[in-house]
Amino acid sequence: MTSIETVATFVGWCSTINIGILLTHLLRGIVVRKLAERVFGVTTDEVKAAYMNVFMQYRNATLVLSVTPYIALRIMAW
Repeated sequence: MTSIETVATFVGWCSTINIGILLTHLLRGIVVRKLAERVFGVTTDEVKAAYMNVFMQYRNATLVLSVTPYIALRIMAW
């Protein structure tokens, strides 16, 4: 049986990795926007709306599935 501390450490690292991916995707959005304009011929507003939709969904999933369990486990281990 694993302890609460072990699970909290695991979920904490998952949260750290997910937040890193989230920040990387946010920075990468600038490059994707300019590339999509040239290659696919879509407007900046369309790319921005689609990219922000994906960003918001990933952010919400990270908060619900990684950060919230980490906080709950830390409270339980306290």
